[in-house]
Parts: sequence; structure tokens; C-alpha cells
Amino acid sequence: MKMIVKEREVPLTILKLEALLRRISAQHPKRPEIEKDLARRRAGLRGEESLDYYLKELDDQSYSIFHDIRLSLNDYYFQIDTLIISNFFALIIEVKNISGTLHLDHSFNQLIRTKADGTEEGFPDPFSQVDQQKRHLQKWLQQQKLPIIPIETLVVIANPSTIIKTTTNHTPQNQKLCHSVKLIEKINWYTNRYKNEVISQKSRRKLHKTLLKMHTSLNIDILRRFEVSRAEIINGINCPKCFYNPIQHIHGKWHCPKCQYSSKNAHIQALEEYGLLIQFSITNQQFRHFTHLSSRFVANRILRSMSLKQTGTNKGRVYYLNQP
Repeated sequence: MKMIVKEREVPLTILKLEALLRRISAQHPKRPEIEKDLARRRAGLRGEESLDYYLKELDDQSYSIFHDIRLSLNDYYFQIDTLIISNFFALIIEVKNISGTLHLDHSFNQLIRTKADGTEEGFPDPFSQVDQQKRHLQKWLQQQKLPIIPIETLVVIANPSTIIKTTTNHTPQNQKLCHSVKLIEKINWYTNRYKNEVISQKSRRKLHKTLLKMHTSLNIDILRRFEVSRAEIINGINCPKCFYNPIQHIHGKWHCPKCQYSSKNAHIQALEEYGLLIQFSITNQQFRHFTHLSSRFVANRILRSMSLKQTGTNKGRVYYLNQP
């Protein structure tokens, strides 16, 4: 049985934020906020990726791993950084990639980070987060009529230099907290604790299929999220080498008037950005407007060369861009 059932992917939100920064002006008032959000999400992704080194130690027949699983429960969604399933128990892992000194205040359910300069910053209580994820997963299993399996939770601090302090030394929550280097030790502790098999291999495979089938990636409207209008999105093809915009289509290639670089495929990234920021369908006219092409025949040739799914005919033809 394959251990990593759902691979970790770059979240769609990160791809959208990156595309948005490439398509707004350097002076845009929302730029600092967008850059801050992107930096936070990239740090979170790096923290999650750092676990992979340790998870390789697990026996691939005993454990199944799902990265970034997002499931619907009634009218809302819940997301789990990493979900590990065995025939004996399941483990929800919440990863925090936060530097500095972390102070866990169990009395007020607070996580406070103290930076090197002494400033403090508050974060959501990670134990409340994983407890909520546990309750949601239990309800989801019941709704899907899947076998009920014991669920444990673990908060992992990905940054090895982060100092962790707590108001009390011995609490159930502290037992569910560790640095990445202690991850396998914690998983082995849970494995030794649960001796009775609660689901068969057949039931586990059914659970795998249902989790994959019901997973839904987060797909937010990034322009609405940051109140950026469509008119503020910069059209044109960016030069792949010097990023000058717009470059021109001459004799079957995109030419940069600034650095003289030429490319046959510079439009591919532009279309990816169009899909991420605007919509995943495009007409010939919309393509020409976005890329500054004047010839509908050239636009038609380029779009057809990409082997995109399409509907309609002539001026009513719509091309569907490949989603990440």
C-alpha cells in the first residue's frame, strides 16, 4: 500500500498571490498586504515540507499519509495539514513554522510569539485548532458512514531554533507538542499505545478513496479578497528574461524590445496568470485583449496549438485553461 496517498502540492492561493504580484504595479497600495500574506503562506508551506524528511522513516505498509486534505462538513469546510492513518488510529498534525520564543498560555488559550527585538505577536491557539479538526473529522466519518477510528492530535513546531515556553510543565496539551525532530518518536508512542486493530486493510483502502474523492482545494477569488479591480490587472506578456511588459509577437515568436530575448511560449505563463486571477475560460477576443495581440488569426493559431478543451464555434468558441 502506498504510504503517501495524497501528495503535498503548492496551494492554489500561493499561486494566485504570486500571479497577482506579477500583474499589479509596484506602487499598488495593496502590495505590502499581499506580500505579507504570501510570505506567511510560504513559511507555512516550508514548515509542512520540512516534515517530509522525518516521515520517510515510517513503514509504508503501516501508515497512510494525506497532505493538505480539505473536506466539507455540512455547510463549511475544514482543512488538515497532515493526516496519518493506520489500522489502529489516526493522527492529525498541525504544523507551525514560527520563529522566536513561543509562550503557550493554557489558562487563556493563547500562543504568543516574542521576537528578538522584544515585540510580541499573538496567534490562534494551535491546540484549539487541532481539537476542532478532530471533532470535524469524527463527524465527517460518521456522515460518510465510515468506520470510526481513534483520532489523536499533534502540534509540530517546524523551526528547530524556536524556543517553547508554557505556563505549566505537565499538561495533556504539552504531551501533544513537539519539534519536528521528535515527530517519529511521538508517532511511535501512539503506535505502542494502540494495540487493537480497529479497521481492516480493506476498510482503510475505502477510507483512502473517500478522502481523495471528497477533497476540495481552496479556490478563493484573490481579487475580491484584496479588493483589487480587474482594471488594475496589468495586461500584456511579460518577458521571461527581464520581465519587461509588454513584449510583442513578431513572426511566430514573442520578442522583448528591451533585452531582445525571444520566446515561442511566453504566452503560456500569461494564460496561467489569467486563469488564476480572472477565470479559467477565455475567448479569442479576451486573449487578444490580455496579450495585446491585434490579429484574431494569430490568436486562434496560438490557442489551438495549446490543445485546450473548447466549446462553441467561430466567434463563440471558448477555450478552457488547464487548472493547477
